[in-house]
Amino acid sequence: MPRDVEQRITTPDTTVAGRLPASIPYRLLQGVVDLFVVVVAATASFWLVPDTGPAGSPVALTPWDGVHPVPFVLLLVLLPALTGRTIGMWLLGLRVRSVDDGGPAGFWQHVFRGLVLPIDLVFLGLVGIVSMLLGRRTQRLGDRLTGTVVEPVD
Repeated sequence: MPRDVEQRITTPDTTVAGRLPASIPYRLLQGVVDLFVVVVAATASFWLVPDTGPAGSPVALTPWDGVHPVPFVLLLVLLPALTGRTIGMWLLGLRVRSVDDGGPAGFWQHVFRGLVLPIDLVFLGLVGIVSMLLGRRTQRLGDRLTGTVVEPVD
């Protein structure tokens, strides 16, 4: 092999690009940041929703009366599908890569990762944490099902 050609060696501990995946504490911190942003957005959206129900009847709404799925979907499903990262990933310098070719994860990989996130969050995130502990690439269930890995940006 010529010297000017970079040889990438993939081991079970590394991503396709030869980098180590993001550590579990870093992934947990990113998750806390993202969930904080969603809670703030859900609370803000509560103030934007009128306080009347069908046919003008008064309804006592809280931020969790059906309003929270919109910020969740926008911030944890659509934002990463369109930009490649959540706000927490952007702040902590993380990105999602495809395990198959090492390139950026695709639109549908991001969408499916986001839609599987509620399963990862069952029992205060225990499902996702156990999934990350069981593999060498710290992949939560959504990453395993979509063939993605989270790694630090260079």
